[in-house]
Amino acid sequence: MLGMSHIIESLARTRARELVESIAEDHGYLGEDVLSQMSDNARRRVERALAKKDGITGSSVMTLAKNLYNSSARFVFELLQNADDNHYTKAQACGAVPFVSFRVYTGRVVLECNEDGFTRENLAAICNVGKSSKTSAQGYIGEKCIGFKSVFMVAWKAHIQSGDFSFSFQHKREDSGMGMISPVWEDINEELAGPLSRITLFLHETGNQDTLTKQRETTLQQFRELQDTILLFMKNLKKIEIIMHDEKDQITSTTTFSMDHEANDRVSLRKIILQNGQTQDNRRYYHVTKHMAERLSKNENRTYSEEEEATEAYTEAEVVLAFPLTHDSIPVIEPQDVFAFLPVRHTGFTFLIQTDFVTQANRQDIVTSSARNAGLVDGIADAFIKAVLQFCRHSTLQYQWMRYLPQGNEYSWDPFWKRLIDNIKSGLRSSMVLRPRSHGNLRYIQDMRCFPGDLLDKHGDPLFDDVDPEEYIASEYLFKDLDRLKEYGLGYLNIDDAITRVQKDLNQLSSSRMKSPETDEDWHSRAARLLSLPFCKNWLGPIGKVRLLRLLPLASGWWVSTSDYSVYYPHINGVPVPGDLNLLLVDPRAVANAERKQLFDYLGVQALSARHVRDLIMTKYKCTGIPANIDLGTSQNHIIFLYLTAHLDARPDFHIANPNLWMFDHKGRFRNPAVHHFYMPSDHPYGAQELFRSTNPGGEPGAGATGLDVCFINQEYIKNTLELPKGQAQPWFEWLKASLFIREKLSLTHMDKSRSELVLSDECIYIAQRRPEKFLGFLSTYWEVDGSKITARPSLLQDLLATRVLCRGNRMHPLIEAYLPTAELQRSSLKFLEDNEFFPWLKLEASLSHEDRPPEWETLTKSLGIGYPKSNLDFHLAILRFILDANPSPVSLTRVTRVYELYENIQIQTSCHGSVDRHNCLENTRMTFGSRPCIFIPASTGRKAAWAPLHQCLWKAPPDMKTKYPLQSLYEGYFSQGNADRAYLTEFFKKTLLIPDVNADNYLEELKTLKSHCTDFDYINRLYESIDRMRPEMTSTTVASFKKAFEDEALVYVVLNGASGWFKVSQCLWSTATQIRGMVALNDHYDTLKGFFVNFLGVKTLNLQMVFDKLKEQGAGQSSIEKVKETIWVLNSLLQSEKEHPSPKAILESSVFPVRYPDGSVGLRTSATAFAIADRKHLYDSFSNQAEFLDFSTNDILRLEHFFKWAGLENRYLSRSVKEISTLRGDPDRLISHPDRDVSRKAHGLLRIAVHFGSPRAQTDQQAFYKILQNAKVHETDGICSELHLSQEGKDLKVEVERSELHIRDNGSEIMIYVPRNERSQDLCFFDGLPRGLLEWIMTEPSTQIWGELSDKALNVVQKILLTQRKYVSEILDREGIVSIETPDNYDLELPLSAPDAMVTSAAATRISRDISASVTPNEIDSDSETLVLETPASFNCTPPVGQVDVDEVTSLYARAIQAPSRTALRSNDPFVATPPRADRVSHASPLPSPDHVEQTTNLQYRDLLNKIIAAARRATFPSRGAFDMSALNASLPDDIPRYDNIVESFGLRSTSQLERDKRVGAAGELFVFEVLSHLNPGLPSFSRQNWQSTIRKYVTAHHEYSDMDPWNGKETTDIIYDDRDGVLTSLFIDKEYLSSEVWAERRPKYFIEVKSTTGPCETPFFMSKNQYQTIQDMSNGESGLEHPDCIYVIFRVFNLDQESIGFRVYVDPDVMRARGKLLFTATTWSVVPGPSLNQ
Repeated sequence: MLGMSHIIESLARTRARELVESIAEDHGYLGEDVLSQMSDNARRRVERALAKKDGITGSSVMTLAKNLYNSSARFVFELLQNADDNHYTKAQACGAVPFVSFRVYTGRVVLECNEDGFTRENLAAICNVGKSSKTSAQGYIGEKCIGFKSVFMVAWKAHIQSGDFSFSFQHKREDSGMGMISPVWEDINEELAGPLSRITLFLHETGNQDTLTKQRETTLQQFRELQDTILLFMKNLKKIEIIMHDEKDQITSTTTFSMDHEANDRVSLRKIILQNGQTQDNRRYYHVTKHMAERLSKNENRTYSEEEEATEAYTEAEVVLAFPLTHDSIPVIEPQDVFAFLPVRHTGFTFLIQTDFVTQANRQDIVTSSARNAGLVDGIADAFIKAVLQFCRHSTLQYQWMRYLPQGNEYSWDPFWKRLIDNIKSGLRSSMVLRPRSHGNLRYIQDMRCFPGDLLDKHGDPLFDDVDPEEYIASEYLFKDLDRLKEYGLGYLNIDDAITRVQKDLNQLSSSRMKSPETDEDWHSRAARLLSLPFCKNWLGPIGKVRLLRLLPLASGWWVSTSDYSVYYPHINGVPVPGDLNLLLVDPRAVANAERKQLFDYLGVQALSARHVRDLIMTKYKCTGIPANIDLGTSQNHIIFLYLTAHLDARPDFHIANPNLWMFDHKGRFRNPAVHHFYMPSDHPYGAQELFRSTNPGGEPGAGATGLDVCFINQEYIKNTLELPKGQAQPWFEWLKASLFIREKLSLTHMDKSRSELVLSDECIYIAQRRPEKFLGFLSTYWEVDGSKITARPSLLQDLLATRVLCRGNRMHPLIEAYLPTAELQRSSLKFLEDNEFFPWLKLEASLSHEDRPPEWETLTKSLGIGYPKSNLDFHLAILRFILDANPSPVSLTRVTRVYELYENIQIQTSCHGSVDRHNCLENTRMTFGSRPCIFIPASTGRKAAWAPLHQCLWKAPPDMKTKYPLQSLYEGYFSQGNADRAYLTEFFKKTLLIPDVNADNYLEELKTLKSHCTDFDYINRLYESIDRMRPEMTSTTVASFKKAFEDEALVYVVLNGASGWFKVSQCLWSTATQIRGMVALNDHYDTLKGFFVNFLGVKTLNLQMVFDKLKEQGAGQSSIEKVKETIWVLNSLLQSEKEHPSPKAILESSVFPVRYPDGSVGLRTSATAFAIADRKHLYDSFSNQAEFLDFSTNDILRLEHFFKWAGLENRYLSRSVKEISTLRGDPDRLISHPDRDVSRKAHGLLRIAVHFGSPRAQTDQQAFYKILQNAKVHETDGICSELHLSQEGKDLKVEVERSELHIRDNGSEIMIYVPRNERSQDLCFFDGLPRGLLEWIMTEPSTQIWGELSDKALNVVQKILLTQRKYVSEILDREGIVSIETPDNYDLELPLSAPDAMVTSAAATRISRDISASVTPNEIDSDSETLVLETPASFNCTPPVGQVDVDEVTSLYARAIQAPSRTALRSNDPFVATPPRADRVSHASPLPSPDHVEQTTNLQYRDLLNKIIAAARRATFPSRGAFDMSALNASLPDDIPRYDNIVESFGLRSTSQLERDKRVGAAGELFVFEVLSHLNPGLPSFSRQNWQSTIRKYVTAHHEYSDMDPWNGKETTDIIYDDRDGVLTSLFIDKEYLSSEVWAERRPKYFIEVKSTTGPCETPFFMSKNQYQTIQDMSNGESGLEHPDCIYVIFRVFNLDQESIGFRVYVDPDVMRARGKLLFTATTWSVVPGPSLNQ
């Protein structure tokens, strides 16, 4: 059986192959097996014929391929649709769900599907144009009958393996197209386990790389954007899987879409993403409704078969609507696509629509003019109504379905889709879709009413019951959902509906909510607001209906309307109206509700007038005898109302105080106050009840007094204190006393009718005599009643002051002599006076309520002038006088601290008054202290305690001052004990008593006094320092007087050799370098007082002439060599600082030059001695045992440069006086092995230098000279030797050098250059010897062999040219400002290299292992701190020598001086020039490190750089506009400093290419700006790495903080984009003055930030592309600032990126800055530099 099965399978496969080959043969296809049997000529002719044939027959295929939707992305959907149209009976029989999977590789896409398998019909259909095995009347077969062939938009080959079939199609862009329909059989090695079909697409591999890359990205984007919703409209497919692979075919992500059907038309879509070890699992839910649209027109884009035409199959099409839901079946509202089997576009609907639309050719929209599509709109509307009815059967969706309703104002609907909305409206009006409040049967929308908020209570229930039939809608509906039904016919309850329901409620006797006492105030408020609406809106009809309703509750319990009665409010301005006046008053509880009160106003409830009610009250008392029907409560209501409304009755003739108003007294008697005196009851100790009561007999004052009988008002009237009404002048009690004759206070005086004058009352005299213990309290209490009468009458006042009062000890004294015993006064006296002092304190009955000025006594004491001294100052000054009188000698003074405390109190009292009183206080105090010695001087070392006068005191002065009392220091011991307040005493002495601080005159007086006896240097030094600090405040007169005093009186103190003395200013000198005879040097004594002695007093400083004279004097005397050397050093220093120099002649003729002889002896000689100056150590080492040298080291020589230059001795430098003559000996040589060291390659650059600097050779014949340079040969050899010659004292001193660095041979027509073969020596030669030697040769006159002085700049440029690669020569010369020449650079870069050149690659260039741009000074040359290492690749191979040099062939010995490079030739910023150390400091290089090591080192160095940049950014301050003065920076830089970047060493990027280095520099600058923006305060909301949209940001992942940052693969507009929705960045730019507040304060623009970075200074040009330049113009806001208000283009200029202090500037709207000249743009390259007006 197994064999038979195999045979059957083999036969089936054979038939399948035959079918495939027959179809290919029908299409004219010839395979390779046929073509290979032909001759070459025949094959070419056949292939041409086939091509022509394909061009004719395949034209329709090509046309269709070109029209394929204009997008390669559609092929994925085509494949999905094809898979859905397949059959899955086998898979379903196995229990598997129909699925399709895509495996996306770099060069292919593999599709697998568990369909039943390929059939002959499928094969025939796929090999034809315009045919399909699908039914065309229904479903999707692709526009223009393309279908499967869309795959050739992305693939050149499609292989299909299914069942017995295995064949492929091939088609490339240049082919005719027949390959898309001509199958080619392919044998297979893998059998697929059924049911399974596989399609493998081989993606395009040839063509434009950018096009391929874009096509692949578009293909990947298609898969990334594929959504799970596509499954909703698939007939068969239930699962889609997408597996993405990387370039190594490793899986990077897996995305799975699956669909499950749930109950009630609900489906769930599941999306699972596996990526980077993480799983994302997401589910979405939909309600799906399907409906068959009928009576449709034909699809204009399709051709129907006869059968389809006959059955009119096209008249029906399925409509599928999918409504997104949450897991809990809550509608999800968001825009959804319209599908025509493939997604078309968003149209504004929040549910998905799928049906068989007629689409445009590009499938980007449907054809709105299609009759078929118009019919489908009707079907969609029917499907929507069907879905709504399904929703109405759901427990929650029946209350939420309207959220899916399209709204006319929510989207800009085109007419086509507007028709769908109209159809939905029509369908809903004829469908019962709303649930009533009773949850009964569904009702029509137009029959229901929505509740406005005015008709609901706080629980959301209707205020009033519904009518029949019910119209209230169910409470489960949300208002915002019902609001969407307004345009679909849902109405709202109106006011007439509400009035009907209110009337129904009022007519109910027991169930009325309006009348029920259980109804809360919130309900009443809502009902009142509802019923007030007609009045607010002026609805006349409803107003009449409301007024007829009995809505007014009365205090009596009735409900009435104003149409029947006059109704009044129960209050007047909040005052209750008495209820016994026969008025209809509204229930006060109802009026308390503000909303009900407003309704009552609308209904016509009236407000009573206070006058009317007051008249009604008074009418009840107008009767003879006792008024009737008035009890205590009624009387109380009447009187309270009369008080509370008194201010509302403006009638001048209305008086409450009349004899008809009666009251109840404390015993319940109804009496008339006009007849019976009423008093206000009080338990006050000085009230009537207390003072008029009888007292018990006894021996104490006040015993045995009699009392008086009085009436007091009933407590019910006054038990509650009424608040003072607004507008009422009198409080409640005051009104009672004034209006009803109620008394509370007693009187101090009365009118003596017999004398007709006011006298002390009998009550007053009675209390003073019978109740003396109460008299002072009585007097104080009632002073306000009659006090003004007493003070207005002097005689009456004197009588009262003469009254004797009780004092402590029960002693009676006149009132005028007594003091109030306040705690403050007692404490004040006790602090300063001893216990035996007497003081007349008043004896008071009660304790005082305040320690200082008790308020209960304030009025009395102030009015009578008693109880207190006139002022505290007088009080304390009197105490001081008492202390002074009691203690004339302070030695006997006890409690010394009381004096200090007394000073403090005097100061406090003096300073706390106003300007006038303070002046009087100051005068009083100063008079007291000026009249006698009042300042206490505490005892100290050498001093006894004393009382001092003012003129002998200073405040701040040296503590050991002899001529004055220094109070501050004398009191310091007391201050340190915490016993006194330093601030008070300081102000007291300095400001109140005007005691001054020490001044310069005091110091001068002190110095004069000290001169006679003091030798304390430290104290005198402090005096000088003190005077020095006072210099800025001195006047010119004071300065002159001081100078005169110091000169005349010799006030400069100096200790010399243990002996002290005082000197005049003219005898002093300030010198830190040397001593001048006859002068006293002060600098060693007073090193910090140079300004005082030199600038102030005029002490002379050491100057050039002084040192000159001293050196000359030393040359004539017997000074030591070391002393002479010291003077030379000082002279060298002053030569640098002073401009005017004396002639050196006298020095040159003096014996001041220390000369060292070969035997080691040293002597002082004149310049006539032929000594040499050792400015080069290696030359000194060569001649030290033969020649005479100046006795200074090489380093000293270089530091004494100014001295030698001034003396004219520079020509004695060894570097100038030693001559070197080089020769060649018989050692073999060869051409230079390094191409960049071939001088001929740089001939044109050297010619430009020669022309620029006026070379005699170039001037004679420029073309001939150029030819010589082009033919120049550089040989490397070990046969260079030389002799060093030094002429001294007529002798030629000679030293042989076995190996030298350079020999140049010039025979007139050609130049041969010989350099060392040794790597180290050759490097040094190219750094130093060759540039100088070649320049000397260039500048030499050929006929005379004489050259002029060599320019430092020329040497510098030659150095750069020799050290750089040829391709940079021209640019370097341009940057250095070297002139261009007409002679063209005819060096052919394509010429083959010579044998040695050909062996050297760019990677073999010599590299320097340290920063060659670091500044090297002559001093550093001899230092061991640095070693120059020259590295050569280990793989470098040397060729055999190319020739021999005869030792006798030396035709021209080239003599040249070994000159020192000037400092300008050693510029530290020059990346092309290096000054090496001496040869003996150079070591041979080790082999190059491995590439991995180089990369690792580079990354480590770059990471260190990023660390520095992050730290700098986080501490950076955001610059303000105009904060950086560019012109000042430019002025501070030397003119010859190059302005271009040196990034090789700084960034550790020596091993990388130029492009790679540029990218890393750019990324570092972007990181700096990103960090700055990330750490602003306040921070930028939502600012993250997503805003950094630069493709080079990947480089900063070398830093650990950014190691997890993904590269940016999106489209790059600018480096950083930030949408400033919160305005934080805009506020910062306004604050920093980059933007105008008037224009931008309220705007929220998007910022497009470009970062431009250089390692050089800010003025270094940076570059922009033309696209960038166009962008800044497109985004510019122009001069108005308003042209593009939604965006701002900003350049962040980062500079000095390799320095410690990184800087950045902000250029906002650079195009405007360009127009204003603030930025200068250079066309073509678009290089940008700051303009001269940047800071203007």
